[in-house]
Amino acid sequence: MKKILLVATGGTIASSETAEGLTPSIDAKQILSYIPEIEQICHLSGISIMSVDSTNVNPSLMVKAAEAIRDNYEEYDGFVVTHGTDTMGYTAAALTYMLQNIKKPVVITGSQIAIEALYTDAKKNLSDAIRFACEDFLGVFVAFDGE
Repeated sequence: MKKILLVATGGTIASSETAEGLTPSIDAKQILSYIPEIEQICHLSGISIMSVDSTNVNPSLMVKAAEAIRDNYEEYDGFVVTHGTDTMGYTAAALTYMLQNIKKPVVITGSQIAIEALYTDAKKNLSDAIRFACEDFLGVFVAFDGE
């Protein structure tokens, strides 16, 4: 069974409702608790490296995601990065350059609706990303809305 590391960065997927609106506040362990059935297909671990709204993601934070993958590279077969949707594409592009010639899958995902919400897309997006990270594709990918 493959070992996958979830790298949580914040975004809507990890947000809770507050007086100020949605705020990233759910850590990697909590995120994984919403999809316990996925542990039937792989061994999952999670780390939270930041908890930011993706509108606040900048190149130095993108580097933190690449460093988390680099620091855990030997221990895992694949990686899933949870991220906000506003800058997900930018982070995916940056990781492609920072992780050139990577020999494992790195899959970025997020959601339009917080994982705590009743009609969230987070659980499907996250499950899809983890399943894809278990495949033998190499490089950086985005899994979102069934694609």
